[in-house]
Amino acid sequence: MHLVSSTANDSHVVRYERLSRGSFFADFRRDKRLFPEVYHCIVQRAGEAQILAWTQHTTLDAARQAAEDHLQRLNHPDDRAADTPESKARAAT
Repeated sequence: MHLVSSTANDSHVVRYERLSRGSFFADFRRDKRLFPEVYHCIVQRAGEAQILAWTQHTTLDAARQAAEDHLQRLNHPDDRAADTPESKARAAT
C-alpha cells in the first residue's frame, strides 16, 4: 500500500492507496490528530456515494484485512446465500 499525498487543507489526514475488487472499493484514512491513531476503512460501490461499511482499526494491516473481507463478501453474494437454511433445503430436494 502506498501513501497518497494530501492537500494543504487536510494535512492532518493521511490517505492510503485505494483497494478495489470488482465494482467495489475501500479507502483508508488515518487522522494524525488522534491518539492512539485510528485507521478508518470506508467501503463503497464505484460511482455511488452510499457507504456500505465504515470500520476503525488500530493498524493499517487490520484495516486492510477488514476491507479484503468486506470486498470479498460484496463481490460474491452467492457465497453468503449458500449457507442459509433455505438454500440448503432447496439443495436437498
